[in-house]
Amino acid sequence: MKYAILAAALAIHLALRKSAPGGVPLPHVYAHVHLAAAGWATLMVMGVGYRLLAMLFPAAPPGNRPVWASLVLFETGLLGVTGALMADRSAGPFAILLAAGVL
Repeated sequence: MKYAILAAALAIHLALRKSAPGGVPLPHVYAHVHLAAAGWATLMVMGVGYRLLAMLFPAAPPGNRPVWASLVLFETGLLGVTGALMADRSAGPFAILLAAGVL
C-alpha cells in the first residue's frame, strides 16, 4: 500500500510540474513507473504467491528467513532504483538487487 501512495504522490508531483518551464524530466516518469509497477503490482503478486502457493501445493511453505531476505533485497533495490532515476544516476546495482529480490 505504501508504494501505491508513493506512486500517487509522485504522479501528482509530476502533474504539477508538467506546467512548469522545461516540463517533466523523463527519468522522473520512469521512477514513477517503477514505483507503481514494481512497488505495488509486483509486491502484491509476490505476497499473494507466498500465501496461495503454500495452500495449493502439498509442499511446506518457505521459512521466514528466505521471505525476509527477498523482501529486504526487493525493497532496497526498488528504493535505490527510484532514487537513482530521480537523481539521474546509474540504477544498475539497484536493479540487480531488485531482480534478486524477485528471484
